[in-house]
Amino acid sequence: MDSVPRDAGDGPIARRIPRDAGGRFSSRLLLSSFAAAIGAVVLFAAPRAPVALLAACGAVLGVLGSVAIPALAAAHLITLSSFLSGVAFPVGGLHIRPEQVVAPVILAGCLLRRSRGFLPREGLLVALWILAGLCGSVGEPSPERALLHTVRLSATVLPFFLLPLLLPREEAADRGWNGFLVLASLEACCGLLAWVTHHVLGTTWGITSAWGLGYVHPHGTLLEPNLLGALSAASAIPLVVRSLGVRRSVLHRLAAAGGALLLGAATAVSLTRAAWIALPGVLALVLALRWLTGAASLRQLRRRALVLAGALAAGLLGLLLLVLFIPERQALEGRTGVMGKIASLRSLAQDPNVRVRVRSYEEALRTWRSSPLFGAGHGAMERLAGGEDKELAWAGNLEVHLLVDTGLVGLSLFAAMLLRILWLTVRGILRGRHQAARDRGLERLGALLVLLLCAQATETSWLASLWVVLGLSLAGGLSRGDAADDATDEPATDSDSSRPPLRILYVHPSDELYGSDRVLLDLIERLDRRRFVPLVLLSSDVPYAGRLSRRLAEQGVAVRRMRIGVLRRRVLTSPLLAARYTLDVAVSTTRITALLLRERIDLVHANTVTVFPAAVAARLARRRLVWHLHEIVTARPGRGLLHALVRLLAHRIVVVSEAARQSLGKAGADARVVFNGVAVRPLAAAPDEPPVVAYIGRLSLRKGPHVLLHAAARVLRDHPDVRFLFAGDEFGGGATLRRELEAEAERLEIAGALGFRPFTEDVSPLLAQASIVVSPSILPESFGLILLEAMAFGRPVVASAHGGPSELIVDGETGLLVPARDEEALATALDRLLRDRSLRQRLGSAGRTRAQLRFPLQETVRRFEALYDELDDRPRR
Repeated sequence: MDSVPRDAGDGPIARRIPRDAGGRFSSRLLLSSFAAAIGAVVLFAAPRAPVALLAACGAVLGVLGSVAIPALAAAHLITLSSFLSGVAFPVGGLHIRPEQVVAPVILAGCLLRRSRGFLPREGLLVALWILAGLCGSVGEPSPERALLHTVRLSATVLPFFLLPLLLPREEAADRGWNGFLVLASLEACCGLLAWVTHHVLGTTWGITSAWGLGYVHPHGTLLEPNLLGALSAASAIPLVVRSLGVRRSVLHRLAAAGGALLLGAATAVSLTRAAWIALPGVLALVLALRWLTGAASLRQLRRRALVLAGALAAGLLGLLLLVLFIPERQALEGRTGVMGKIASLRSLAQDPNVRVRVRSYEEALRTWRSSPLFGAGHGAMERLAGGEDKELAWAGNLEVHLLVDTGLVGLSLFAAMLLRILWLTVRGILRGRHQAARDRGLERLGALLVLLLCAQATETSWLASLWVVLGLSLAGGLSRGDAADDATDEPATDSDSSRPPLRILYVHPSDELYGSDRVLLDLIERLDRRRFVPLVLLSSDVPYAGRLSRRLAEQGVAVRRMRIGVLRRRVLTSPLLAARYTLDVAVSTTRITALLLRERIDLVHANTVTVFPAAVAARLARRRLVWHLHEIVTARPGRGLLHALVRLLAHRIVVVSEAARQSLGKAGADARVVFNGVAVRPLAAAPDEPPVVAYIGRLSLRKGPHVLLHAAARVLRDHPDVRFLFAGDEFGGGATLRRELEAEAERLEIAGALGFRPFTEDVSPLLAQASIVVSPSILPESFGLILLEAMAFGRPVVASAHGGPSELIVDGETGLLVPARDEEALATALDRLLRDRSLRQRLGSAGRTRAQLRFPLQETVRRFEALYDELDDRPRR
């Protein structure tokens, strides 16, 4: 049977039905079958049960809708429904909340489309916990009530299973976590808005009034005020951590700090004492862990631990003094108002809420003693008669609920699940290779601890979004025991043999053998063909000699050609060319999308920033996209928009130098630098006299051949025997620039010392002939591959001191750097090398050593293979 096409983790929920001997089936046939079934049911049952029929049709349509929506959107929908818990529907004496409806519908969609995520092993503990409560209800007088609660609880905990299914990769899980934080901030706004409008306009929406106690609680869209406080406090911790992130932009950090202040304000107005205590306590713990894990040595770790121990002792002493000296306000039945809420921390036994809870706990524990192992079944706490106030009969914390509902067995299973997830989260923090990786774990740890602490003071085994946070923590890859960053730089192991080879489409704008062409050829030639199957797509928008495609064919690599909408400099020179480019983008995007589906491509490698249609097609076909940028885009119209699109569309951005990364601005924050590499070359003997200064590469004004021409005029005054060699062609096969250079050489009377040669695929003979290799570019080069090849050949190099060459060359040690556009400085550097043969030999030898040690080609290939493995989210066979 053919391999099954796959979707990206943030694409549709699951895969298509595979082919078999009977033909090819697709999701369209499945949807058509469901539509036919709905039509048949409507014709048969409409006259008999219209209400039931309407409900059934709505459920089926909801399932079909969940099949079509992207997995990340489904995850956000689950999170959103948990924030709408205040919208409850009475059904059979129970109140059904949105998450208890949305989660089962999305689960049905996952089952229909066979989602490729993983089920958390910790889910077994959750399933056994639910089963324990079901066992406890067997001896009850009315077990059907417990059964209804079991069904509702099963729907409530589904996010714990669904989110790892929908977000199987670290990147997708991070996006799901970001969605949770955004929704938490919006919920905080709802709570604050309800509080402000109540005090200003007297409205009661989103407000719970406690007139007898002298205050009001805002709850926004949530079920009760305590949930607003708990979720706001839990979400404030991650935003505080992000505001301290060293790898984030200033704007990002300021936005995170503003969001943390907003959530802190919502926590304050919620009047949730558990959240008031949990927020500063957990925040201090998280920041302390962040400080400790950032220690560079064991000695520094010990010092920081001592400082934190002293700070903890001082904090506890300060808290004790604060509680002792809180002013008391006597009012109706003890403490009322906001200050009374605060003062109650000094003597909780006098608080009316606490007294009611204690009495309900006493009755709950009497019920538990009758069935200590399995409890009285799910919902037993709600079925108790109120000891003092019916409205507060259910009041209880996490442990009391677990004991009454599921007994000691259920409490142990639930505690084991929580401890397991907390341990995995902490282990992910300790294994993080850098602070950004550790911060991701600290964010989730802080939120979990706040929710668990708040669970000690409210009705909590199904606290809104607790299961969402648990599911997102597992989806982040922590349940797999390895942070994503730990795997990105490691080569694939034999365990990957359980997967078929990854089919990769390389999209490239030209069919030549200059810099980016040679990088692509070197990479594909050395790929492990047992694990990766390359297919190369080349643009035919410009006539080419077919050099790259011929070399690829020699390697047995399949090549396709089509007219791609390549973003070239000439596009904006006329409205006609701009219109043609727009048409090319639309047509080539459609054709590339069809190619991805037809060839069952797993991953797209867009080579250079110019192949924009390939990026759009990868998103449309829901394929993972590696965007390999070889350019430094200087100040041009639309540069900011181009960078934003790169950041939006690419799953991974790879650049060839740190200079290229910095040129992307914000878009380069997450880009990875993978230097181009060079193969080991045999050491070539120094060329005979006269010395030859070589310019090797495309003839282009931006590469500065005219700068070298004028520098040559200066050098020839003192070194008349030197020869200057220009080897390369112009883009498109023209000769305009070459004729201009020849005319300028005639004017400068140096034409006899110059030689022009056409492009050659093998530059080794040119490098063997050259005494010095020059790259006098006037605009920053992203890398400078010819310089690296010259260094590997043992030749001294001279280059403009900007862009990638500044990272390749150590000035004065492995080559010489000169200011761009400075003819005199270039002439001086050449004069220095021409006068000192030993200097040329020393720089050439040092350059060769640096090229072999710092830029080996096998390391470049290894890093790309590791990147492909990282993005490969296909299921194992």
